Amino acid sequence: MLQQLRLSRESRTWLLLMLLSLISWQLGGSHGSNPTISALVLISLAFFKVHLIMGDFMEVRHAPRVLKMTAAAWLLASYLLVMFFNLGGAQ
Repeated sequence: MLQQLRLSRESRTWLLLMLLSLISWQLGGSHGSNPTISALVLISLAFFKVHLIMGDFMEVRHAPRVLKMTAAAWLLASYLLVMFFNLGGAQ
């Protein structure tokens, strides 16, 4: 009986993505006291969601090591670049 209630990895990931989307929506709509910190948290959540999607729905988790490393490097470089420009690094 309990075995039937167990969710697949993809279902758990989907539920986590929905939860993160609700958190993002709440944080984005709250207009907190420090908009820079809110923006950094929202960007970080978005990139974490991309990581989850790449791993579970694009099957990168089961890909050859070189593809995993390339995907991780691309995601990290993109994240760092977005954070750099968001913090005003190119003024």
